[in-house]
Amino acid sequence: MEAATGKKKKTKKKRKDVESRVRKGTWKAEEDQVLLKHVEQYGPREWSSIRSKGLLQRTGKSCRLRWVNKLQPNLKTGCKFTEEEERVVIELQARYGNKWARIAAHLTGRTDNDVKNFWSSRQKRLARILCTTSCSSSPASASAYGNLISLPEVTSIHFFLSSFSSKQLIVNLIQ
Repeated sequence: MEAATGKKKKTKKKRKDVESRVRKGTWKAEEDQVLLKHVEQYGPREWSSIRSKGLLQRTGKSCRLRWVNKLQPNLKTGCKFTEEEERVVIELQARYGNKWARIAAHLTGRTDNDVKNFWSSRQKRLARILCTTSCSSSPASASAYGNLISLPEVTSIHFFLSSFSSKQLIVNLIQ
């Protein structure tokens, strides 16, 4: 029985040694170059082989996420969603719900995180707009967070909002 316990301790120690060799944190430019060279040679797959070949001390998951979110050449980072992209997100979110990766697959150059952040910002912006137009006459209903309406109110009008782009909705509310 003691031998089995001793063996478990060695296994735990061995696992800890392996984990300590995994690099975490900020990526260096040299690491990005190694990853780009790997993708150029093998394509965007076999992420775990990067570590097993001794190219990087990063996990396969970390390498895949770095490629998907930062290094892909067709990424649209820092630019606003077009009206067409907005329409696609609204349509697909109504169909699939909050399946951001599935929605992002329909948008060239957009990551699931981009889509999720866009959706979240859009919902907050629309809630603020709705509240400022409907809550302006009753200051008691305004919240401490800049006249935001409550989440249940937002979700109950979600179906209505889905049929409009942000710009169309703002124009309709102002008129």
